[in-house]
Amino acid sequence: MAFASLSAEVRAPILIAELKLRNAYVASLCSIDEAKLSRALRQLRELSNEESERLMSTLLRLMALQNSIAPFSIDRTDPKRTRALLEATEHWDESEVRQRVSKLFNE
Repeated sequence: MAFASLSAEVRAPILIAELKLRNAYVASLCSIDEAKLSRALRQLRELSNEESERLMSTLLRLMALQNSIAPFSIDRTDPKRTRALLEATEHWDESEVRQRVSKLFNE
């Protein structure tokens, strides 16, 4: 099975490695069956368009959020907390996140 270089199945493993996430964490965070995600990340099975979109948008938002709060890091142990954080910051851009984090420590 050949996958396009821009497919979620090809791009997601790179982002997951950069974010230092476990597959089980990502599966829970994105509401994708863990076995299905594992097969997709090994390029043995395609994800549906909806799953691919959900996976990539979540990983890209996590990457942006992680960059915004550096040197702090996102909790990588509880997907529910991370999901709540993503939902709370959904309409914020990176500069707004940085500004709000900075404000917490300057007051």
